[in-house]
Amino acid sequence: DLLTPEILQKIFEFYKNSYKDYLTGWKDGGNISDKDIEKFLPKPTTPENLKSFITPAIVHIQNSKYCKEGTLGIEFDCSWDIENGLGVKIENWKVVEAGVAETSYFFN
Repeated sequence: DLLTPEILQKIFEFYKNSYKDYLTGWKDGGNISDKDIEKFLPKPTTPENLKSFITPAIVHIQNSKYCKEGTLGIEFDCSWDIENGLGVKIENWKVVEAGVAETSYFFN
């Protein structure tokens, strides 16, 4: 619960920066109205607004000999990208990155 606001903020930053690309993809993908797109691809207004569009799915924890304590990834299902999903990387108990799902399991 302590990391939830930070996770939502990072996801929102990623989503806001990627929104135009996702919108283009949804529009190019078929004959779908803007109203129907909004059911899956909400306008980026606030981090809290995205909560109902994401669901935590998998927590990735690396072998301790390959990473430091406090390093993990959380993979989410999300309505706007069912193919690539959504991922968050946490290092030293701080949310450092949000992106597609592989962000949550490809560590350096």
